[in-house]
Amino acid sequence: MAVNRAAFDAFAIGRKVYTTASETALLRSRRMFEMAVEIDPDYGRAWGYLGYTYVQWLLNGWSEDEGLIVEARGRANECTRRAVELDPSDYHTHWTRASYYLYVEKEF
Repeated sequence: MAVNRAAFDAFAIGRKVYTTASETALLRSRRMFEMAVEIDPDYGRAWGYLGYTYVQWLLNGWSEDEGLIVEARGRANECTRRAVELDPSDYHTHWTRASYYLYVEKEF
């Protein structure tokens, strides 16, 4: 599957800056993954990592606002599901989807 070069570059930066050391750092990587899927909406791996940033945000408990938590759960589900739909042969998409079920839905 061919990926748009600009989308890949945004994804690569997101992976490079990814960390859960702080909410600000995690959100910086999320923005790069968002940019990647805006450029190339069919980039499954980027959708998966975008969803995973929501999973990590939830795991770190960076908000007690129920509305934000519900929104993050929905986005994690939507993004990781879309990742697998777009690129079912990429193990990264399945890994992010499994992480969603394991850590957010607690289904395994």
